[in-house]
Amino acid sequence: MTHRFAFAFLIMTACSAPIVQPTTTSVGEQHAATVFTHCGFYEVDFAGMSWTPSSIERGSMPEGTDSMATEGTFELIGPDEALFRANSGLEVRFKLAPADLEPVPGCD
Repeated sequence: MTHRFAFAFLIMTACSAPIVQPTTTSVGEQHAATVFTHCGFYEVDFAGMSWTPSSIERGSMPEGTDSMATEGTFELIGPDEALFRANSGLEVRFKLAPADLEPVPGCD
């Protein structure tokens, strides 16, 4: 089964304005992306859904994370799973966020 999604790619965190990149995608296609990581990795919204980091703790800044914005690619790897690959080599997996997920805290 091939999954095809049309969406405006929205990448955001609690401390920055979102960037919208109109595109269409399907599982396995990679798209250039910038994630504002001043406060670490939090939720991203795309394909009309909210996604949360699943391979790292929310708000963490693992090695390979830029202090302001981390450049890389996003790839849908399944209908409920996505992968961000930073240009530094860092990989962060995302899963669909549950509806009752605590809001992202503000940061300085």
